[in-house]
Amino acid sequence: MAQRIVTDRRQKRRDFLHRLSAYYARESVLVAVKDLNVKAMLDGKHSGGPPPVFRVSETSVFR
Repeated sequence: MAQRIVTDRRQKRRDFLHRLSAYYARESVLVAVKDLNVKAMLDGKHSGGPPPVFRVSETSVFR
C-alpha cells in the first residue's frame, strides 16, 4: 500500500514537471538553464569573483 502511494506521487510529480517544461518550451523563444552548486553556496565555498560567461546560440523558432 505504501509503495503504491509513493509510486503514485512520483508519477504525478513527473507528469507535472513534464507538462511545465513542455509549456515553457512551447511558449518561450529562449529557455536558459543554469546548474547551481547549492551545497557549496550554503557552505560559503563559492567564489566572489565575476559571474561566468554564458554563450547563447541563436535558433529558429517555428510555431
